[in-house]
Amino acid sequence: MSGLDSLIHKVDVLRLNLEVQVLYNKNLECFKKYLPPVYECFSTYVPQELTVKLDQQGNLNICNIQNGSFVYSEAPFSFSEKQYALYKKKPLTRSIFFEGSHAKIHERYLHTNYMKKLLENYSDIKSKEELVKESLPESIRFMVVMGIGSGHHLLQLIKHHDIRNLCLYDPHLDALFNSMHMVDWEPILEYFDREGYSLELCIGEPGHDCMKRLGEFFQRNGIFNIARVYLYKHYNSEDISQLEYLLKNEMSNLSVGIGFYDDERISLSHTVSNYLQNLPIARVSLSQRKQFAGCPCVIIGNGPSLDLCEDFLIKNKDNLVIISSGTSLQTLEKMGLKPDIHIEQERPHITFEWLKKYQDGDYLKDITFIGLNTVYPKLSSLFKESYIISKPNDIGTDWLVSRMEQIEGNTLALADFCNPTVTNAAASIALTLGFNELYLAGVDLGMVDFDKHHASKSAYFHLMKDLGNRYRKEPELKDKGNFRDEVYTTMVLQTSRIIFENMFDKWKPNVYNLNDGAFIRGAKPAHASELPLIEQKEEKSQVLKEQLGKVFSLKQMRPIESKNEAYKIFFDLKNICDHFVRVFNTEVKSVSDVMDVLNKAFKSLQSVREQSISYRLLSGSINYALVVISSVVLHLKEGRDVGKIYANMADNICGFLQLVPKDFETNFYKVSGEEVDFLPPNFLE
Repeated sequence: MSGLDSLIHKVDVLRLNLEVQVLYNKNLECFKKYLPPVYECFSTYVPQELTVKLDQQGNLNICNIQNGSFVYSEAPFSFSEKQYALYKKKPLTRSIFFEGSHAKIHERYLHTNYMKKLLENYSDIKSKEELVKESLPESIRFMVVMGIGSGHHLLQLIKHHDIRNLCLYDPHLDALFNSMHMVDWEPILEYFDREGYSLELCIGEPGHDCMKRLGEFFQRNGIFNIARVYLYKHYNSEDISQLEYLLKNEMSNLSVGIGFYDDERISLSHTVSNYLQNLPIARVSLSQRKQFAGCPCVIIGNGPSLDLCEDFLIKNKDNLVIISSGTSLQTLEKMGLKPDIHIEQERPHITFEWLKKYQDGDYLKDITFIGLNTVYPKLSSLFKESYIISKPNDIGTDWLVSRMEQIEGNTLALADFCNPTVTNAAASIALTLGFNELYLAGVDLGMVDFDKHHASKSAYFHLMKDLGNRYRKEPELKDKGNFRDEVYTTMVLQTSRIIFENMFDKWKPNVYNLNDGAFIRGAKPAHASELPLIEQKEEKSQVLKEQLGKVFSLKQMRPIESKNEAYKIFFDLKNICDHFVRVFNTEVKSVSDVMDVLNKAFKSLQSVREQSISYRLLSGSINYALVVISSVVLHLKEGRDVGKIYANMADNICGFLQLVPKDFETNFYKVSGEEVDFLPPNFLE
């Protein structure tokens, strides 16, 4: 290169650097206007791994700081244009269908009968073979773009398509910083800054964290958006591959657990029935107040390691409070042990039938019972004394809050971290009672052998003889072992472990994991056979009496004086149901029209959140209906009449909504279809 050429090159580089800096400053101001947190992050940001630099062809490219290699083999704009053209012809999608999801829900439920009629419309949708041949449509409800790169592909997407909701993911903060030097972000930010559009940035975090953010997005913008999601992968990386896997295999989990009307109504009825029995309610958390118990406790699960802990429990039964949970009660009885506290969290009547067989003897008469507010109301009659603790994010808990006198310091304690297993609930309640030293026995959360899935004296080996084979047929999952490298686990047990870890992270108790199961972060591995005799610091019966007295009370709670309590909710519920009938009774001619109705219905649902009881009663069933309708109309076969199909589905939903108020009024004071027998005299007259 001659001296003149070198000078010209330097001038070009200086001019380009100036242009790049001007673009970056302009983008910073745009983010300051539209997304201030991004501006705060990048106003003084220094790239760590990737930076912007001219490549050998004179293209502004992204360069690896450590080894000097470039990300793009050609001009970034050209690469992105070609990639978009290929993707447009054969896009990657993830579709969600609820077909068959009601097989195990009782036929007598309103929700079941009406929503099953919706599922009949799946006969009008395209086959999987037809769906994979489709090109990228002009209108897209939801898209996940994995990888920012230069950002040119984002401009291509919003130029040629109407994308209502976009989640943009990149595991590197450098990626967004570099793109701000390469493309103008103003049209992108302006595009999504309007009614009915949204942009979710998940930058600089692992793929599983982005998945959590997606769950939060659907809660804010409508779970019905999950029906068909377009996945655009700009480049490959370990984190992006992880997110891609989660999107393909676990997206449907985001729609699990949304509940349904009958389930919520029964939970509320159980709460009201338990309240009418004047059962004391948990009002404070002693762990939060740091009023710790004077002796340790042991949480009893029904896992296979309970066998290994039997001698430890027998030797220390007088020195620590024993808290059984669920079916472990029967196993303890066979061991000749009796718990001080028994925990239940499930609401079905079968729990009562199972425990009732102990009623003829004296086994339950010395045991304290603590249940979630939603448990079957007659359980309390079986035990020495009974208490109730409120379940988080629950319709019954909302109702209990409405019964509280509005006095400063009047509080309600929640059983945080109580799902998915009853051992989670037991540990949560132990912490509420102020126990700061916990032993976990039979809380395996995993198994070494599929055929040894529960304690050997457990009823599971008699009632569910094929359980081991059922576990074998599930996708193989493994977790780090407590005493060995790894153990088999399941999705539920894995979730339970994570909840335990979150619980222990929050409260920092001293926890000993005595199980040959999964390792639990925050719990010290300890072999029961090697532990010394626990020193008795205080008499456990006195400790338990004191802690229960501090936590549970009915003070400053308003009583139910008449059946009019149900009527107040009934009138609110009827008005809301009538409103939704009007929303769904909208004439439509296109898929876009249908999606607008669904969006209106979702916003209407959000608008009644403050009427918490009615909202919770309807939220699950309406969200379910929105997802089914969305999944049908977004996948319809060619030539199908959208308006006619939607009208048929809307008729089903409206029929359901018109029956809900009367069903609620009729069953508010009923449990399993029968009026409870502990109502005050003349209460229903």
